[in-house]
Amino acid sequence: MHRVKLFYDTTKGTQYLEEAVKYIIKVKNDESEVLMLYLTPVGVNRKPDSIGKLHIAMYCIVHCVYSVHQRGWCIVDLRWPNMVEQNDCFYVIDAGEFAQHHGKAIHSNMLRIFDPVTVDSCKPATDIYMLIKMMEDTENMWHDNPHGQDFFKELENCYQQNSLSSILNHSFLIKPQ
Repeated sequence: MHRVKLFYDTTKGTQYLEEAVKYIIKVKNDESEVLMLYLTPVGVNRKPDSIGKLHIAMYCIVHCVYSVHQRGWCIVDLRWPNMVEQNDCFYVIDAGEFAQHHGKAIHSNMLRIFDPVTVDSCKPATDIYMLIKMMEDTENMWHDNPHGQDFFKELENCYQQNSLSSILNHSFLIKPQ
């Protein structure tokens, strides 16, 4: 519980990331604590339905993830069901559930989606791996697009480099208006 609160406190103000606007800690009869969060934004979970929306979605997600990495955290659970579209922007939601400090172990519920040989603890490459999977899920939109192909190749290079810094200004990424 304290890890989740610390994650939202540390990442407060991160663009394109949900934000905890209110915390309530309740003590149950057995003296265990329950953390209730009020998060914003809320919306419909959505995978982009066009190449134009994919350009914007990836801009929002890459910049959000990079900022979270700069604060010493990994989101870990980056998937299209954990994205919402609101006001022509895409936001990462449900980030706190599996988020972890760099160097900490990946939650056992998430290990099934990672290659255990290459991912033994949270690091930027953990999230970059998930960004690669998200791009693979939308390959039908970008496989004939040279910018999409180059972006995917550069994302794979970012995985090897353990950083998104080289891709922040890629031509495939389009900033929302």
